[in-house]
Amino acid sequence: MRKTSSNWAPPLAYSTIWWARAVGEGGRVIYTDGDRKKADEARRYFDRAGVNKQITIKTGDALELLSEEKQQFDIIFNDVDKEAYPRVFKLALPRLRKGGLFVTDNVLWNGKVTEKKLFRSEN
Repeated sequence: MRKTSSNWAPPLAYSTIWWARAVGEGGRVIYTDGDRKKADEARRYFDRAGVNKQITIKTGDALELLSEEKQQFDIIFNDVDKEAYPRVFKLALPRLRKGGLFVTDNVLWNGKVTEKKLFRSEN
């Protein structure tokens, strides 16, 4: 993706800004990124958008970070590598409050999800 204007933000940072605006000043959003440089860049966008107080930034493997969480969430927004979707679902479900939302980005993956050879059974 290339920068097209001075208001541009990376997609996940952009989504996080909207989540932070939705939860308001009393809410919390956890942003994860495997790359410290990208997380630092995202922080600058959060500051510019005025939502940095609602966002906790964690750097590392998103699935490991989720597995360390003991709290329950109202909403979990999933945007990990598509191959990890079955694993993230298993990790996320026990951490989701009753009635909570599990939202997954690009779930159809341009139709690739219909290809049996992409996923092995984890039974």
